[in-house]
Amino acid sequence: MLKTITIAIIFAAVSTFSAHADSAFGIEYGGELPSGAVEKKQAGEFRLSNPPKPHSLFESYSVTYTDETGVCYISAYSVTFENDKYGTKAKSAYDKLVKTLDKKYGPNGDNWEMLREGAIWDEADEFAMSLLQGDREHSQWFKPSADSQNEFDYVQISIDALDSSNTSLILSYRNRGLLEKCTAVQSSGDDGSL
Repeated sequence: MLKTITIAIIFAAVSTFSAHADSAFGIEYGGELPSGAVEKKQAGEFRLSNPPKPHSLFESYSVTYTDETGVCYISAYSVTFENDKYGTKAKSAYDKLVKTLDKKYGPNGDNWEMLREGAIWDEADEFAMSLLQGDREHSQWFKPSADSQNEFDYVQISIDALDSSNTSLILSYRNRGLLEKCTAVQSSGDDGSL
């Protein structure tokens, strides 16, 4: 009897541990497609306007999902920072989020906060234009240790330019192994119809 109880306790503990999955905005990585998700033009890509745990800075969200893998990529897109050709508003929001992400995922990562050598758009008031034209990168990534494919191994935040004076942020979460499986499933989707 004691042996049976011990086995049951061990099984429950292992099941609970292996069922652990990271989540962002209340969307469980490797989990079910959140309600309200609308499929985009590309199969397996879904848009959300209201995830289970929205963040006030972000106004739209997207996930990549297949029935076989569950959610395998999560992205969030911030509000537009209008009249931000210097990037001041975007950089302020970016810096706050980097501090928060650093606390959660640790300092294991790096950044690309640079102006390319020979950049044409290199003046302070051309920050947005330099991003738009590929003269500048402004992003940071984190590499949390992942014990399973349902845990993030890469989190990236970056500043994007919508045009020469409007900017926004993009925040993305993934696990390489699960994303590769997801991509393979998506790629083979039409193979059976040939």
